[in-house]
Amino acid sequence: MTPDPHAQQPNSALRGAPPKASPTPPPVAPAQGYAAGTLSGGEFLTVIGSAHRNWVYRDLPDAQTRAGVLRAGSHDPAQIVVRAVRPEFHPGVTATQTAFRIVGDPDHEPEPTFGPAQPRRQLLIEHTYAEGTCLEGVERADDLYRTLRSLGWLARRSVGDYRLQHSQDRPAKLGAIDRTVQALESAGFSVEVRIDTTARSMAKAETERSVRAEQRADRLTARSDRLATEAAGREEAANRVFDHIPLGQPLLTDHHSYGRDSRRRERARANMARSVELDREAGQTAEAAATAAAHMRHRHNPETVANRIRTLTAELNRYMRERAELPTDTRITDEVRARRDAELAEREEHTRSQLAHWQQVRAEQITNGQATDYRRDDISRGDLIRYQSGWYVVVRANAKSVSVPSPIMGGGATHTVRYEHLRDHITPDSPRWAAIAVEAVLSARLMANRGELTSPEWKRVEASVHNQLTELAEPAETRDTGDA
Repeated sequence: MTPDPHAQQPNSALRGAPPKASPTPPPVAPAQGYAAGTLSGGEFLTVIGSAHRNWVYRDLPDAQTRAGVLRAGSHDPAQIVVRAVRPEFHPGVTATQTAFRIVGDPDHEPEPTFGPAQPRRQLLIEHTYAEGTCLEGVERADDLYRTLRSLGWLARRSVGDYRLQHSQDRPAKLGAIDRTVQALESAGFSVEVRIDTTARSMAKAETERSVRAEQRADRLTARSDRLATEAAGREEAANRVFDHIPLGQPLLTDHHSYGRDSRRRERARANMARSVELDREAGQTAEAAATAAAHMRHRHNPETVANRIRTLTAELNRYMRERAELPTDTRITDEVRARRDAELAEREEHTRSQLAHWQQVRAEQITNGQATDYRRDDISRGDLIRYQSGWYVVVRANAKSVSVPSPIMGGGATHTVRYEHLRDHITPDSPRWAAIAVEAVLSARLMANRGELTSPEWKRVEASVHNQLTELAEPAETRDTGDA
């Protein structure tokens, strides 16, 4: 008759056989190894033993030996399995157990698999121009926030998914998507990727961007008001307590009201501290609301639009140059060449549409007088140009810019200003020349002396310029009466 392996052994038999010892666990947990334990939900392996000892082995035979020791003392040896795990502790276990995340079965699993295999949960990465690149199917219990955040994903609590940063109304970032798929598959998930390359018009995209900016500004403004109201309430509650305490009144330790008074003061101090925190947070939120409200205005600033056109032109030339060099590049395979060519073609088409849109915006700004369209033939040495808030004397007219006295270095140094950044321009034969020249000359003299008028010579220049400005500001009738 075959003896029952699960039957109770007599004490003599237990005393006669020396106990089988488990292999010594490594002092430092490996990045990934093998462990013996019981399955916990299909994603974690529950190991018998406290977290103070690392039961993850680098070698598979050690984990198998550990499994044999556990089976010898278990009422159900079939539940003890060996799995490849990552030392990622799970909090939902007792103090005498440790759970590690399962990353796969060993290559040569000697133990039979008990029960059906757990299917890998399906996640979806979908990219569209309207929504950007979104990751759906992630649950909070998956504990993937840090991993996804390090790969550039942002959690959207209102929607319940993740979105890749700076992916809306842009071609798909294939490199970031590939890295995400690799990380998710290593964590035990199955990932499906869907990419829609159909772009939408820039006008529609800018309209939706403006709506989102307004909604964000309204949302932040409401939050700032709510925080400011709560801060004021906390401060008022603290002041109600402090106003009834005489200045310098100590705590009466021997009085029957000591405990109540101490708790009341502690609550008042906590309210005051919380009021300061809320007020600071309200100020930061108000600044963020102001930034969101001014987003579209800054986005359509004439200088910003000109800079964007120059950047898009450079990007378009780079994409075209790289596509032209692809057929002769022998360092890559045909498959990689085809994929890169398709990616560059989509980026080139997207950049062309962007460039056409912003060139149209720039043309409308020039027509409305918000921007200028000066060229090298329009400006000569000695003319005056207006850049930002000041007038400058033109030292030299270059192909793409003009040279003016440097507002920072001073002395004989010059500073270049691109033609698309100029706001105004006058020549010596202009009626405005006499009034503006005084301001420009003073600015040039100040910059030549690094912003200081210290010597008597410079002070005389300052006095003469002041007299000229005063004379120009006086009415003509007053000057005629004084001369008579």
